[in-house]
Amino acid sequence: MSEIKGWKYYNHAAIPECAPDEKANLQAILDGSIWKLDGKPLLARWTEDFDCKEKTEWWYIIKEGPFDINELSAKRRKNIRQSLKKCKVIKINPEENIEELYKVYESAYMRYIDADNYMTYDKFVEKCKRDKAEKYDYWGGYIADNDQLIGFMTIKKHDYYVESCIAKYNPQFLNYRVSDAIHYTVLEEYLNIQKKRYITAGERSINHVTNAQKYKIENFNFRKAYCNLHLVYRPPIKIIINFLYPFRIFIKKYNKNIFFHQVSSVLLLEEISRENCKVN
Repeated sequence: MSEIKGWKYYNHAAIPECAPDEKANLQAILDGSIWKLDGKPLLARWTEDFDCKEKTEWWYIIKEGPFDINELSAKRRKNIRQSLKKCKVIKINPEENIEELYKVYESAYMRYIDADNYMTYDKFVEKCKRDKAEKYDYWGGYIADNDQLIGFMTIKKHDYYVESCIAKYNPQFLNYRVSDAIHYTVLEEYLNIQKKRYITAGERSINHVTNAQKYKIENFNFRKAYCNLHLVYRPPIKIIINFLYPFRIFIKKYNKNIFFHQVSSVLLLEEISRENCKVN
């Protein structure tokens, strides 16, 4: 096993570490060395044609700078002002706040449908330590009058853009609108103060049902930057995928089972890739 420059292991797959708007270095795909990557990936996936004019079935959610709150609706601006009165948002040290962070994470996760990437407490601690070493920013949202953590967001910083990686909110305190307060603070910080070119909230989600991307688009004017998805598989896996592909609708019926959910997710990726992401 080894590290491969420009690639990382994530959730059984090898994915490029370059910016969404940069072209991945495909040399490791062409020479087959990608399968030596630490973690033993079952597939490699990457995107091309970032922010293409044609609508596709694969996208990144992005917002470009600068951020102007006056572009938002009057209702949204009112909600943000109210949330900033009820909540305070500050940058925090994850290791010093691990218990509170995990409590928020766990409460948020329990609301997801068909999710299969649950982190135990020990795994969560390991991730926080890795994030701190890699200089991620953690933003915590607290109830203003009692300092209880009710939401957080993690940000991975790059040269000219940032990624919103994890955002979790305790569902018991939705009336505080801590998500509004955190998003406003983060957009101000990175797009206006640090003047990053854009912030991305990641790619299309197929792992579980979530309204997070819809929320960002409708409330903070994020948008879909369409692109094309490409996949290659470790040689034995390709044979299995070809065999299972005609049964993907049947397999999806058993989504409650973690194993079948993971298989169904890969088959959905395959379907999108085969269609070359084009929408008629």
